[in-house]
Amino acid sequence: MPLRNFYFCVFVIIISLFISSKTSLKNQIARQVAIQLEKRCLEEPSPERLFQGALAGLASAADNAPYTEYLPPQDKKEYMRDIQGQYAGVGLGNFIKDDLSGEYYFIPFHNSPAAKAGLKFGDRIVSVDSQEVAKLSIVELTGLLRGKENTTVTVRIRPRTSVSDGVSATQPSEQSDSLETVNVPLQETSPQDNKNEPYDVTITRGIIQREVVTGDRLGLDGNWIYTLKDLPEIGYIRVEEFTDVTGKKTIEALDRLERSGISRVILDFRGNPGGFLPDAVAICNELLSSGSPIVETRNRKGVKNRYVARKYPRKRFNVAALIDGDSASASEIVSSALQDAGVAIVVGTRSYGKGTIQEIIELPCDLGILRMTTASFWRPSGAPINRSKNASAEDQWGVVPNPGYEEPVSLIQRFYTSWVRQVRVLEPECKELNANALAFMTQQTNLKLKDYLEERGIKKFETAAELGLDISMINLDDKNSGEVDDPDSSDENSSQFVAFKPKGRAPYFDPQLDRAVDYLSSVDSLTDQSSNATKDALEVKSKSRSDLL
Repeated sequence: MPLRNFYFCVFVIIISLFISSKTSLKNQIARQVAIQLEKRCLEEPSPERLFQGALAGLASAADNAPYTEYLPPQDKKEYMRDIQGQYAGVGLGNFIKDDLSGEYYFIPFHNSPAAKAGLKFGDRIVSVDSQEVAKLSIVELTGLLRGKENTTVTVRIRPRTSVSDGVSATQPSEQSDSLETVNVPLQETSPQDNKNEPYDVTITRGIIQREVVTGDRLGLDGNWIYTLKDLPEIGYIRVEEFTDVTGKKTIEALDRLERSGISRVILDFRGNPGGFLPDAVAICNELLSSGSPIVETRNRKGVKNRYVARKYPRKRFNVAALIDGDSASASEIVSSALQDAGVAIVVGTRSYGKGTIQEIIELPCDLGILRMTTASFWRPSGAPINRSKNASAEDQWGVVPNPGYEEPVSLIQRFYTSWVRQVRVLEPECKELNANALAFMTQQTNLKLKDYLEERGIKKFETAAELGLDISMINLDDKNSGEVDDPDSSDENSSQFVAFKPKGRAPYFDPQLDRAVDYLSSVDSLTDQSSNATKDALEVKSKSRSDLL
């Protein structure tokens, strides 16, 4: 080989090494860090753990945390089931620990293995497979109850607490717009009470599909009733989250309402964290005219994907959509599309502002999944749904209630409304909130409220054995803040803190629902509008004929 060619080859090799040096040098450094950690750490990490940690670090370095993340293989199956609203277990939830006995209250899910085995709202779990629950956390208890499909678990149950005979309560009258304080003494039952002896029940685990679409209450046949009990001319559909069955279930509910001649409906998206985009589009398809825009997605290059209603509406409704600060993602897509099209008015408080799309990428060799934020949502009006990091309250993001329909509620009121609805749904046999139901609800409410406030960082509060909750530390100067303070009794302003009493009309005590009802009650049903239009057309036609004569 001529010397000149040799020098040329050396030159090419040097240039190639220089070009790749930046990448290869970083790779080599990362590899050396992994080797040093594996060799010299006091507690030796496994190569698999180091690898998973590296992937998790890469994902967390993205600007879209926490929506961009790496999930290892052991978490993949549970995550996929969770986004589909499924898990394998017995169907118990909303656990509350009894501080005296250490036993757990629970709520059995509708049509779950636990419900079919006879477990009821208000029973308590004493042990699971002979393991006492008193020292278990809720996470540990849940882990024992869940397991593989078709396996069994033995649960020891203490039946619900009895109530003294002849107990009286102040009941809300049919004409009352608010609930007076109700004071119902409970007959405390100790774990040793012979009337409340625990018993064992063996339950076969099954796939639990969370009920993501519910109605106002359960009928005696166990099916949801999608109309308000006191206002049967108004439909009510609560959409808890968007899984791959939400669209189908919501459409089925709308079908039932349409067949019943109901054309006014409340869609309740409060607390809905979002979920699957196709199910949000499916619901919009049922309520928007063909060609109406639903949502637009944009990636970082600005590429737009527009979703448009593809069929003439089979469902013709006047709609009121309920939202709050926890309504996010898919729930914001539906409410904004209906609002921009003039199909619905939006009631409540401003939504969360989570307008991004996450794609799920399965890694090869069963190494887990990467959930990555790839695009953002934009409403039909062209405004962004997503709330950027530096966004202010004055900026455009999320969904804002229609003018005149914003209805803020305090933290306590929000909890109270939610819990009243749960009790009404779970106790259909009570028909009304009778004395026994009120007494049990009081006991559960105080326990539930404690957990609810502590989860939000509020440690100091008081409760009384009243349905009115008698929260003695709510600041009247900031009725909508929901903050609970700890006033000193000697403070000259302590008189500003008074007992809480729920707002809203009986039996729901839900001011936001009341606003939606008031709106829908003020508009003619579409059936009446159609009849009036036909009548007007016939009158015009008759008049034209008389003119000809």
